[in-house]
Amino acid sequence: MTEIQAPNRPTGRRPAVFLAGSIEMNEASQWQRALMRMLPDEWEFLNPRRDDWDETWVQDPPSDGFREQVRWEIEMLEYADVIPIYFDPHTKSSITLLEFGKYVGSGKVIVCSPPGFWRRGNLIVECEVEGIPLLETLPELADALKERLAPGPELNTIEKMLLNEGKRISAVASVRRRLGLGVLDAYRLAEAHEKLTTRRSVEAGALDTHPHPVWKDDDWPSRYGRRVVE
Repeated sequence: MTEIQAPNRPTGRRPAVFLAGSIEMNEASQWQRALMRMLPDEWEFLNPRRDDWDETWVQDPPSDGFREQVRWEIEMLEYADVIPIYFDPHTKSSITLLEFGKYVGSGKVIVCSPPGFWRRGNLIVECEVEGIPLLETLPELADALKERLAPGPELNTIEKMLLNEGKRISAVASVRRRLGLGVLDAYRLAEAHEKLTTRRSVEAGALDTHPHPVWKDDDWPSRYGRRVVE
C-alpha cells in the first residue's frame, strides 16, 4: 500500500485516491486506515490526516505548516482520480462539508455518511440532485471504489494495438470513454505507451532526447484519469 501524506508528492503512476472526510483535530475515528485496509495495495492513497501534525500550528494568521497542509490538500483534491468522502456521525466536519460542496459535481466523489451525521439531510438532497448514491458504511464505500476503479474488459486488445501498430495515446480519457475502461487500465495503457516510446528511442539511438511520456494535467478531465502526451 502506498500512502502519501503532506508535504510528500504522489508518484504519478498509480490511480490516486484522496481520502476526504472527517478528521476533526483527530477526534474522528481512524476511518482512513480502516478503508485503506479494504482496498488493493497497488492504489495510491493521498491522506490529509498526517502522522506528524503539529498542534502548535495556528490558523489565523496561518502558520507556515498550516498553510503548507491546506495548499497540499487543495492541490491533491484536484490531482486525485477519485475522492471518497466520509462523514463521521460524531463530528461536525466543516472542512469536509466544504470539500463536498466544491467537488460533488465533479464526477470524482463517492459519498458515505452513516445515519446520525448532523447535516445528513443536506447530503441526501444534494446527492439526489447530483444523481449519486449516498452510502452508509465503510464496506459499501470500499466496494464502490473497487467498482469505480475496476479494470475494463478490452485491455489486452488495446495494448496489442499500441505495441504492435505503434499507435500513440493522445488522450487516455477518450479511449476509456469509448471502451469503458477503468482507471487502472488507463494507467496500463500509459505504461504500454512508455514502453513503445522507449523502444523507438533506443532503436533511433536517441534514448536521452525524450524517452518517456510527459504527464500533462492542465487540459485533462480528471474524472477519466491522466493524459499522456509527447
